[in-house]
Amino acid sequence: MVALRSTRIGFCKIARDSLGNWIFGYSDSCDFTTVMKTELQGIYNSLILAWNNDFRKVICETDSLASISLLTEPTSTWRHPHG
Repeated sequence: MVALRSTRIGFCKIARDSLGNWIFGYSDSCDFTTVMKTELQGIYNSLILAWNNDFRKVICETDSLASISLLTEPTSTWRHPHG
């Protein structure tokens, strides 16, 4: 008998207005390769959804400092935390 492991990971995101009121939310999944890829996929999907709903000024919040660093720092200065 062979035990199968899931190769997908789920995530959910929400959007709120400047007063904290819920605008929309969604859940999705992606093929799991790394936690970083999943974090970045969630951020990307959220920004696409916001853009498609005519939101042009957004604040993106995440608990992933590494993702924020990767997105905001020049690629020549970013170093992976594991080497």
